[in-house]
Amino acid sequence: EPDTVFGTTFFSNMKRSTDGGRKWATWNRGLSKIYDPENRPLLVMPSGRAYVGHDQLYTLDPGSETWRQLGSIPRKDDNPMFALAVGAEERVIYAGYGNVSSDPVYRLFRSENGGDSWRDLTPNVAEFLDFDGGGITDIALDPADPDRIWVTLDRHHRKYKVIFSENGGRTWQSLSEGLPDYPINAIAYQPGTRDVLYVGTDVGVFRHGAGTRTDVSWDCFNGGFPIAPVTDLRINACGGGLIASTFGRGFWQTELPRLQATQQVLKGDVEWTQPRVLEQSLVLKRGTKLHLKADVHVAENLTVTVERGAKLFLEGGRFVGLCNDEWNGLLVRGKVIEE
Repeated sequence: EPDTVFGTTFFSNMKRSTDGGRKWATWNRGLSKIYDPENRPLLVMPSGRAYVGHDQLYTLDPGSETWRQLGSIPRKDDNPMFALAVGAEERVIYAGYGNVSSDPVYRLFRSENGGDSWRDLTPNVAEFLDFDGGGITDIALDPADPDRIWVTLDRHHRKYKVIFSENGGRTWQSLSEGLPDYPINAIAYQPGTRDVLYVGTDVGVFRHGAGTRTDVSWDCFNGGFPIAPVTDLRINACGGGLIASTFGRGFWQTELPRLQATQQVLKGDVEWTQPRVLEQSLVLKRGTKLHLKADVHVAENLTVTVERGAKLFLEGGRFVGLCNDEWNGLLVRGKVIEE
């Protein structure tokens, strides 16, 4: 539904357009009446389901006219939600709340059941959120593994800028070397790479080539870009470019360096129940069972390989080309059985 567009404005107003952005209407039906003079985090998933962070987390299902609140996040004050990330299956969700104090509590939460219930991760990350850290501004996930999470922090003159967890938020490490002494406002993970990340700061964009290694520094990525606060970053799955919005200097886009693509390897018994975008070649190893129950949109020049001893069950789902591009097809190293 590319003509259906959502946006947020100051004072927590949700906007919706059904004609590609030519006309807009306020769409707050179902949201609480708690307003805040900040933009709210907003995501629209390949399933067509929209999520918005407000005082709590709300979702708008495809075809619905009313937002509904998901399970209650156990926050204890009126700080607003600043950051939101949803895994590909829409089961694992992270929510981050803003301003911190010397006692940073109830700031980062995780759900493993689509938002029905929430677990407070703040005790695990509290050392990064005190006055030597900052408030949470954005969250990025590895598209293939929602347990791998990067969180950005604001504040001037603070030690920590970006932190990383590879185990769903149980333990964390700082990934801040090379970043300027300004707030980090946004982060984007480049799919199909070995953890290439981009962050938006108050003085432009920075790039990290291996987003789990603390011995690798961030590099300035400002060639041809104005020295301006970056308010958001997105990677265009169709064109492959990085898009940045700024405060006062408009929108900018650049092509990303062509890098050797990695493969996503599946093992075990896996169900894909939600539509998703596949931006790296997929390999099903021996013993793997993939139950495909929703469409997977495959980016240009990628391959899906079913090795001998693996099984792919097409249970209502399909592999289709992303953005009308050609992909390299399904390679089956064994028998194809139609039932």
